[in-house]
Order: sequence, then structure tokens, then C-alpha cells
Amino acid sequence: MSRINKNVILALLTLTSSAFLLFQLYYYKHYLSAKVIFFSFLIIRLHFNCVFF
Repeated sequence: MSRINKNVILALLTLTSSAFLLFQLYYYKHYLSAKVIFFSFLIIRLHFNCVFF
């Protein structure tokens, strides 16, 4: 009985840590892509401001 409980606890810990890792990867992927888009827009805008003004 205690062996089953240890296996259940191990499975739950593995599942929650995997879910947390996937959440982190998803969050950082969208955070970094939004940051790259923002800085790309900023660089392009600064470049055109320097060229035209």
C-alpha cells in the first residue's frame, strides 16, 4: 500500500513539474517574441526618423 502511494506521489510530482516547464516555455516564447517585435519596430522607426527628418 505504501509503495502505491509513493508511486502516485512520484507521478503527481512528475506531472506537475512537466506542466510547469511547459507553461514556462510557452510564456517565455510569447514574451520574447513580443519583445523582439517591439524592438524591431523601434529600430525601424528610429532608422526612418533619422533618414527622413
